[in-house]
Amino acid sequence: MTDHPAYEVLTAAAVETEFKVSGGIEYPYREFAGEQEQRVYRGGLKLAGDWRSEPGVDWNPYNVIVDGDLEIDGQLLWNDFGGGCYLLVTGDLKARTVVLQGCPNVTVLGQLIVEGAVAGRYGDDGGVLNVGGRTRAALVLATSYFRMSFGPAVEAVLIAAPLDVDMDVDFEPEDLPRLVRPEFLDEDGEADEGAMFKALAQGLPVLREDLPAGARAAAA
Repeated sequence: MTDHPAYEVLTAAAVETEFKVSGGIEYPYREFAGEQEQRVYRGGLKLAGDWRSEPGVDWNPYNVIVDGDLEIDGQLLWNDFGGGCYLLVTGDLKARTVVLQGCPNVTVLGQLIVEGAVAGRYGDDGGVLNVGGRTRAALVLATSYFRMSFGPAVEAVLIAAPLDVDMDVDFEPEDLPRLVRPEFLDEDGEADEGAMFKALAQGLPVLREDLPAGARAAAA
């Protein structure tokens, strides 16, 4: 486990040739190759603590490929509120929580295994999560047009707009006021997404404890 892993910087042409990045990533990264690095972690990656995109900037100045499994003993926190970025994992991704905000493109070719939540929001500029294998988590949440595509199965409570995911949902975002804990309701009784995502980024639960896990609920 390491806090400062080594990576290799390749050209956009090199990562396209080796990893066929554009086949699984929508973000047109080659158009910005002069301004964003292409970082490659060979042989997989194990990290202690959280792993987050570059803090304090709107546009992440690098794209990342983990060639192998990515194991994080903490949260994966990937944000981009500018032009976009990508994170490609060629193996499995394991973490305590995955929180994506803005327009990152995240692709996991293997399984996505998370103890807590997989959550994405603010995706109207192109935020997307693609998973090739099975997904297992306590909660999968997509709001504000963040799109998600999954492999053969999702073992989680899935909350999303039906058009934003390729699986049947358990609940839609409009159902959140009756699903979340009282501390995540604003003064009007609506779900406070900002407070929710702040808690999720800390690995904290946001759903009520009495929510039936995995239940297929029709919004009443």
